[in-house]
Amino acid sequence: MEFHDNYPSYETMYQHTDAEGAPKRKKLWKVFWIMLTITIVELIIGTYAGDWGLLQATRKSGLSLKVIFVVLTLVKDGYIVIEFMHLGHETKFFKYTIIMPYAIFIGYLIFIVLVE
Repeated sequence: MEFHDNYPSYETMYQHTDAEGAPKRKKLWKVFWIMLTITIVELIIGTYAGDWGLLQATRKSGLSLKVIFVVLTLVKDGYIVIEFMHLGHETKFFKYTIIMPYAIFIGYLIFIVLVE
């Protein structure tokens, strides 16, 4: 006994033209280039931190390097949340409802890492 439903086959149901997919591809490439740029900046800072005096034995230089990496990572994380969790088009209250508990927790973790 063979099963037949009244729905069209999935292969023909979602055929889109190139014009319909162009804005989505453009958005994905934009996200890719922003993430790549931030990652390259992190790699350059990590590579040349010793030459720039960010790896000296003083507490201030080590703290500044940590702060730079934490800020860049939070920028990437926030952008991922906004773009891929689709929070960029939501109301401000809903964004804060989702992001604030994580921001408080991350702030607490950063405080523990820097103080301990």
